[in-house]
Amino acid sequence: MEELQDRVSALQSVLFVGNSSEHRANVRKIVGLLGKNLKWSSEQEDLNNVLNTIRQYKPALVIIDMDVHEGRGLEFTRQLRNHVPDLRILIISPLDELLYAERALRAGAHGYLRFDEDPGIMIKAMKIIMDGFYYVSDKVENRILHNIAGHNEIDEDMPNRRLSNRELEIFIKIGEGMSSRKIANELSLSIKTIETHRAHIKRKLNISGSRELASHARDWVNMKAVKSV
Repeated sequence: MEELQDRVSALQSVLFVGNSSEHRANVRKIVGLLGKNLKWSSEQEDLNNVLNTIRQYKPALVIIDMDVHEGRGLEFTRQLRNHVPDLRILIISPLDELLYAERALRAGAHGYLRFDEDPGIMIKAMKIIMDGFYYVSDKVENRILHNIAGHNEIDEDMPNRRLSNRELEIFIKIGEGMSSRKIANELSLSIKTIETHRAHIKRKLNISGSRELASHARDWVNMKAVKSV
């Protein structure tokens, strides 16, 4: 009987992986509306700890905060799926879905939502993912279909397609006017590492100098901000 109860409890659990107590509290409320129990690991930065928690509870869904693992939530997601291929994953993030939703899917997630999304939408997404399907917003779905149809806006979407996750993150921060030192401090990286990423970005986007890079990044960030309104 106890074994049966443990199996039922596991099927009713959702694992939250993230550092924010505020996000965890919000997710707990929403999970409660689904009649599920929320579990989480006390050492979210440690992959092995999360894997042990998954093996223990066998959750129906894992919700990953994008900021987990020193801001490398997509890589963390990829590693989890490599270890547990049938894991169902929803990523929540403060970042623009048009920039990161497709990347989240490629990393192995089954859905992507902003953490301030309407609770009703979050419940809908969780149900869809736990039923074995994928969930993205109508806006992201339209972008994906637009690209599949061959109408990709090449120049406009070039950074999003050519840059790695970390390079895109740095490119956006450059566009927001941040210096290499400030970016390094915010991402807990060395200035030398940031400069190496800047060099890779310039090469991939065929940009010759730092001023051109700053101007290109600023224009791209402003354009995306206008389109999201």
